[in-house]
Amino acid sequence: MKKILSGLLILIWAFVLPTVKADESAVGSCNVRVLTFNIRTSNGEVGKPEEWKNRRQGVVELIKRGDYDFVGIQEAILNPQKERLSQVDHLKSDLPGYGMIYRPRGKSEDHGEGTPLMYNKSRWVLDETECGVIWLSSTPDEPGSKSEGAFLPRTVCWGRFIRLENGTPTDKAVYVFNTHLDLGFQGKLEGAIILAEFIAKRKHNDPVFVTGDMNCSKSSMPMRYLAGKRIKTKISDKRYNVVSPVKLQDVYAVVHPKADETTYHSWGRKSSGKRIDFIWTSPDLTPVSCRVIKDAASGAFLSDHYPVEAVVQY
Repeated sequence: MKKILSGLLILIWAFVLPTVKADESAVGSCNVRVLTFNIRTSNGEVGKPEEWKNRRQGVVELIKRGDYDFVGIQEAILNPQKERLSQVDHLKSDLPGYGMIYRPRGKSEDHGEGTPLMYNKSRWVLDETECGVIWLSSTPDEPGSKSEGAFLPRTVCWGRFIRLENGTPTDKAVYVFNTHLDLGFQGKLEGAIILAEFIAKRKHNDPVFVTGDMNCSKSSMPMRYLAGKRIKTKISDKRYNVVSPVKLQDVYAVVHPKADETTYHSWGRKSSGKRIDFIWTSPDLTPVSCRVIKDAASGAFLSDHYPVEAVVQY
């Protein structure tokens, strides 16, 4: 009888133990919801139906409804002198559940345009030793600096964030980088190279998210570089023949390998085109879903770009 009972116990453990282990490994996983959105500056379309005061509430409602972990914003204006135009202050006051990393891209830190990075304070805490703003130039700590061939200064707002569970920090952390690449080809390429080198030098080997308006399509040289491909070209007197130190995955392309759709629509005047707004991740994260949001507001556009959201499993 003892031998029979022992045999039954062994069989029970053979079936139960793998289930327990699988459950334990799944306990630590979570879905991370991310949004990238060029909200169009408040300096444009003043006096028109598309001006910021008519879009502000819709943008806020979109972010609230999405309950995102991280939101990368582009073209946000800080303007303390004209409160009605200060998009950065509006986002802070209207979305108190989010923290923000921000600094205008010009020399002044008091006013200007930039790329705020917002994070959900109920689920993530900022690592204060690993965060800040850099300029996409050979002098990344110099405010207002530009790369070769760039029309304008371009910034990256970035941070390392530690996951909270019931208000307590866990051993999970991610890096998030939010940017807006230049309009000129060399400026875009230099920006992608500087961004990739900066990501590669991060202090901790945590997973990475990159959000941004890249001003180019997935087949462009700067985007192929971020995907880990070698690039070869000559611009003016400078030769490029380099491989990216990081290999990122375009979440939309992973989820929709045979599709693409426009994200810059010019207030509805463009119905087709290439995607220029991206959410990238390191390969150690698993894309679950990704979509271009075209139904954000009934009968009105929230920007001249469509926002893009992704859900990624960590």
